[in-house]
Amino acid sequence: MLDSILFSERHIRRCFTRCLINNPFSSESTPDHKLVIRAIQGGPSSASARLVSRTRLTHARGHLSATISLPCAQGIWPAFWLLPSEPFSWPNDGEIDIAETWNRSMENHACLHWGHYTPQDADKHRVAKNKIPDMDVRPVKFDLYWDEPARKLVWLVDGRPVMREEIPRGLRPMADWNILLNVAMGGNVCDGQRPVDGTYDMVVHDMTMSSIKAKAIDHYYSKARSGKPL
Repeated sequence: MLDSILFSERHIRRCFTRCLINNPFSSESTPDHKLVIRAIQGGPSSASARLVSRTRLTHARGHLSATISLPCAQGIWPAFWLLPSEPFSWPNDGEIDIAETWNRSMENHACLHWGHYTPQDADKHRVAKNKIPDMDVRPVKFDLYWDEPARKLVWLVDGRPVMREEIPRGLRPMADWNILLNVAMGGNVCDGQRPVDGTYDMVVHDMTMSSIKAKAIDHYYSKARSGKPL
């Protein structure tokens, strides 16, 4: 039997370290025990949270899946992503973005980064942009499959393969990576826009992680395309 982890809301709270900005209530839960990461804008004050997993990916071959309702609004930037465990060297050790959207674009960005934002490293930033017109009114299922021995990564949105990439040489082993969930406000990608006053909730309906067998990734890999350089 393959190893598998089902992250319930309580399990997520045990397995993630909470990094709060300005407000102790930026991480909540719904009455039916779904995890909520909340950003709050109120006049000149703002508050948000970032959760970083204590649990790492742990497997050389694996599958990470989450169903998430993403807040979609001007100046709001939610993300479900991966970084190597600390200490790490960004960007050489890598960054994987599974779900990322901003400014109510109704567009998800699946990304792989392992270079600086310079002309010579332009090919070390790969992205697949996928329009999801109803992203603001329903949960979306996001999946990442990896096969480190075969050097393969595949991203899926609602069960559809949207990007594939070779794992670049020099990235940290996949077993060393942590899961991150956050809602940011403003920033460069939001073009300086700030959200209007209110609360903005990222709701994690479920999250699972499991090991996979050799070649289990190949079906999805064959149906996906490589991302485009930024």
